[in-house]
Amino acid sequence: MRVINCILFLFLLVILISCNKKEEKVIGCTDPNAINYNPEATSIPGSDMAHCIYDTTCPSVISITFFDSTNIPMDTYVIDTAYLIDGILHTTVNYAGGCENHLFNLYSEEVFCATPPCYINFVLSHNSNNESCEANLTENLCFDISDYLGNQNYLSLYNPENNSYINFY
Repeated sequence: MRVINCILFLFLLVILISCNKKEEKVIGCTDPNAINYNPEATSIPGSDMAHCIYDTTCPSVISITFFDSTNIPMDTYVIDTAYLIDGILHTTVNYAGGCENHLFNLYSEEVFCATPPCYINFVLSHNSNNESCEANLTENLCFDISDYLGNQNYLSLYNPENNSYINFY
């Protein structure tokens, strides 16, 4: 009887061990903002940055004629941060959404400057595509404004939240 109990115990132990296999981790990028995002990756978010590849290209500015800025989409958004590094304008914006693809473009009116200093104003447009969802989303954007840099150029970004400008001197 003792032998049967031991065999039964060992049999149950083998079954328990085989049923409790640890789930294998899928190494990959867990950041949905990355090009190579893998929704099946099981590594801890934020700890796998070495596995993530990001798009580092920034779109160029769209030049528009004077006073044509009334024809660009200006759906609601809030600028959290805006800074200039090596000719690249980096902005972080917040907006309501979650169901539609949102499009952001940076516009500048054609620059005519006979006598420096030149003042160049940029406007960030937002097309929400008639978004009806209301999740609070944050997006990091970048734009190549290196063509506008100069010794006597004053650059600014229109802030629609309070009808003011963020200056980059």
